[in-house]
Amino acid sequence: PQARESIVALYEEVATLASDLRKQALKDGDLLEAGKYKIKFVNDVPRGVSEEPVMPKTASPAAGASAVADVPGLLKGAIKVLSGAAAGREVPLVKAVTTFGKPGVAVAAITRGEQSFSVHHVEGGGNPMLNGATLGSQPQPLKHGDQIELAGTRMQFIQS
Repeated sequence: PQARESIVALYEEVATLASDLRKQALKDGDLLEAGKYKIKFVNDVPRGVSEEPVMPKTASPAAGASAVADVPGLLKGAIKVLSGAAAGREVPLVKAVTTFGKPGVAVAAITRGEQSFSVHHVEGGGNPMLNGATLGSQPQPLKHGDQIELAGTRMQFIQS
């Protein structure tokens, strides 16, 4: 599961970087070069899991989020914004690590593990709150319904 999660996260990054160039499904052994980095794609999909590539049909973030969120076996979660300008918006947690907030003010990150999600403070003077308690730099596990407050915006963690 962790290898599959890493592949999906890597694929998202590569797809995002390459979206302006061309789209092509990766095959086992493909070598990607981006600047000074060389990345070798290794297909280690376990038996019983589709080997079809997880590739958005368009370059839009929403299409990529949907394609990744539907990968069997991966945890599904989202953040629902409860207050502020984006109230009512639901953001799927499709990456291995999702950061949110405003750099220099307050930034937090939600990490998707094999069995659970966790949240921690990344930077900024405005410490985020988890269910009313100050959130530190150490990851704290998230449960369905937990509330996060960051820079005056309240959000709710949803896990399905």
